[in-house]
Amino acid sequence: MQSLHFKICTLLILCVMGGSSLNAAEPIPFTKVAPLIKQHCSKCHDSSVVKPKGNLKIDKLNIDLVQGKDGDQWQEVLNRLNFGDMPPKEEPQIGNADREMITGWIVQEMRRAALTKNTITQFRRLTRREYERTMQDLLGVGIEFGRRLPEDGRSKEGFRNDGDALRISPLQYEMYLQIADEALAGAIVTGLAPEVHRYRLEAKKPPVVLPKPDNRPGESYNYKAKDKTFTIGDDCLFGKDVKKQQPLGVLLPDAPQSFGEAALKKPDFRYGFRLHHPFRRGEMLIRVRAARVEDEPGKDITRPPQLAVGLGCTNLHGIEIKSIGEPIVIEHTEFRTYEFRARLENFPLPNPGPFRDQNCSILYAWNPPSIAKDPNPPKLKIEWIEFESPFFEQWLPPSHTRILFPNNDKLAEQDYAREVIKRFATRAYRGPVEKKEMDRLMSFWTTSRKEADSLEASIRETLSLVLTSSRFLALPTKHTEGSSKERLTDHELASRLSYFLWSTMPDETLLKLAGQGKLRDPKVLAEQTRRMIKDPKAWQFIEQFAEQWLELDRLQRITINKGRYPEFNDQLSSDMKAETLHFFAHLLREDLSILNFLDADFTFVNEGLAKHYGIPDVKGSGLRKVKLDPQLHRGGLLTQASVLTGNSDGLDGHPIKRGVWLLKNLLDDPPPPPPPNVPELDRASNPKLKGLSITEALALHRNNNACAGCHSKIDPWGIAFEEYDAIGNWRMPKSGKVVEAKAELPTGTTVNGMVELKKELFRLRTDDLRKAMLRKVASYALGRSLTLTDVEAMNMLLPALKQREDRLAALIEIVVASEPFQTK
Repeated sequence: MQSLHFKICTLLILCVMGGSSLNAAEPIPFTKVAPLIKQHCSKCHDSSVVKPKGNLKIDKLNIDLVQGKDGDQWQEVLNRLNFGDMPPKEEPQIGNADREMITGWIVQEMRRAALTKNTITQFRRLTRREYERTMQDLLGVGIEFGRRLPEDGRSKEGFRNDGDALRISPLQYEMYLQIADEALAGAIVTGLAPEVHRYRLEAKKPPVVLPKPDNRPGESYNYKAKDKTFTIGDDCLFGKDVKKQQPLGVLLPDAPQSFGEAALKKPDFRYGFRLHHPFRRGEMLIRVRAARVEDEPGKDITRPPQLAVGLGCTNLHGIEIKSIGEPIVIEHTEFRTYEFRARLENFPLPNPGPFRDQNCSILYAWNPPSIAKDPNPPKLKIEWIEFESPFFEQWLPPSHTRILFPNNDKLAEQDYAREVIKRFATRAYRGPVEKKEMDRLMSFWTTSRKEADSLEASIRETLSLVLTSSRFLALPTKHTEGSSKERLTDHELASRLSYFLWSTMPDETLLKLAGQGKLRDPKVLAEQTRRMIKDPKAWQFIEQFAEQWLELDRLQRITINKGRYPEFNDQLSSDMKAETLHFFAHLLREDLSILNFLDADFTFVNEGLAKHYGIPDVKGSGLRKVKLDPQLHRGGLLTQASVLTGNSDGLDGHPIKRGVWLLKNLLDDPPPPPPPNVPELDRASNPKLKGLSITEALALHRNNNACAGCHSKIDPWGIAFEEYDAIGNWRMPKSGKVVEAKAELPTGTTVNGMVELKKELFRLRTDDLRKAMLRKVASYALGRSLTLTDVEAMNMLLPALKQREDRLAALIEIVVASEPFQTK
């Protein structure tokens, strides 16, 4: 093995070539580290020592962590330095500056090695979301297919679409087989239209059977006239408390609330059905006749009521219910009819056993509250509610005819079947079907047709083969054997673009351009990217990328102390997340600068979140854009409640979590993982930390040699967040007590609070934000961890992003036009 000093030149070349792949500071050359190692470590760990301690000969370790095999030993050196037990206490100690130089170099080279060792995955299946949306678009059936599949794993970057985390187990493949058979059975139908349940309910009256409309198929099912097992009745309640009792049909604000284990409590104000039905599949149409109650004299109700509808079932503990769509604001006093549609497979249904109180379906309408403890609650009145299930506007349904198109050319059965299968497979495979594949499918159909009762059944079986093929379940990543990289075909490019921005298959426009060989044209590709960003389907990218990039799911994992924060509830948590998603969506759709992530003079709130922030004059449950007054201490992601709450401990703010979040997610400069067995900062249970402020506790924590190295780089970034509590409230300075949010950053600059932190980020770290955004978007777009080559390619796009004024939509276009995006 080469000696330490002979490798310096090699590593310097690596530093020059790969230095821009690291973050923030300039890369540390080994020439600065070598004399420090010799000074502090050679006495005990040099090859010239007869018995080196721990049998570690540090001068013989390969400093090339990419090609060398000494990465584990360097990790142990890092751990020992962070623990503070090397050098031993009886030996001269390493100063903080020297320690940080050595540990910084090790971390730098470990990151470079990790990037270099990342490989381009050879298989990338569809995620749960992508599979579900593709099945829905392909079949025209709105079933939530993904609910039956296991949760997708996360990559090192936090994304759920990374090919390395998306494998298919035998059990999961069996589930794909089952879903394909059931989905096709729902999409392709046979026989006459089934009988349809059509009922109307008025409060405290027996349900009425509705006659069959002239324009719709399926005779109405009359449970009174036929000897069939079916039970239906009303389940309306207009208040349990005598003082709050309302007239028939009038609902005060209320909603199902969590209680006990795995159950919800019925709303005290509800209007709906209680039934036991034999149907468990297909679409349901629900119609509600509703209005708002006029204001009482002397009571000016400033907000209108809302109409929410949900479908579910009872259980031993309470009820399970799922809302159908979003609540509708009711601002008129005359009755109007509203329609809701639900696919039964997507909602909790009772067991197929006998009807009883704990085993029936429920269909409720209610008036969800806009804010808690409203002194003048808005009232909703309902005249009637009715449903139709299964609901068909026509027979045969569109899902059937889009697959088995009319045989107007009178093709022979085999020729017709071939054309049906070819069209379906072309769409499912997102590209042309080779003759060899078509022959295989037709051979299967021929065998199936001999055994099947009908043409439809044989085609269903054959299309199930298509839906379980790797060409359907996976995206193209594998390149030709012997080549390191090759260009995507036009159809593969269409798929990568579509799954990037829409999480589903390409539409007809993309496929047509791919078929014409025009999609790769830079002008055409940019036009299509802009078109897709403007399309409502781009919400999939907004929701998936933003949630995973910013770790918004932390909101669901954190347990907020209700004693300290009684105002926090599930609705407020949902509003916090929605603010961040709508903020991201606005930057994307309006093509605004990504620097707004650091600070902005606007955000999106509804009445509940506005009250939480102290923003006046915002009414209603819908989010809208508002201008931010500087006195509100808000602006950008750093002060949004979703980030602050998700990175708290539920009792108070957490500077370490918030500092790590900033470094990792916005600057792509994550601190190294802590050494093993290092205790967490816990002021509640650690007697040494009780009664201390967070700043004092962190200072004591840093006095631990095992913690000092990392926390000196993390804590200062997080202390500025101390102006906000566990749920993102601005901390008002109390009498005689000042909020401690002052810290010296690793740059040497002292900042006091969020305003000064933002100024420092704008002064020194905007390029880091740009690089981080390019890398994060690229990793999500490619569906894999970036290689060192990818990182360098993204870093080279920095001037182009600046030239386009750092706009978010422009950043998407730049990534799509890049070489990594267009190759496999």
